Amino acid sequence: MRLIPLLASALVLGLTGSPHVGARPAPTISVVPSDVSLSVGETQQLVATVRAASGVAVSRAAVVWSSSNPALAAVSGSGVVTAVAPGRAGITAASG
Repeated sequence: MRLIPLLASALVLGLTGSPHVGARPAPTISVVPSDVSLSVGETQQLVATVRAASGVAVSRAAVVWSSSNPALAAVSGSGVVTAVAPGRAGITAASG
């Protein structure tokens, strides 16, 4: 059995605001679990939580998932990661 270490990360796109208005807290997105090791063929559900600048969770925020190396780890549109081959890959959740 060979494990595939995965590192999940998050990215918020499309931030709005004017640099002339002053500093405002930026929206955030978090992914859990953030560190996963899978054997080839195993799957893991990742969950992304998008929070507005105020800290309130955005319940219907669209999240787009991607893999840094789909030949090693594939990720579905709903955040299910599948280990395809041994190696290391990053999984990113983006919103905005």
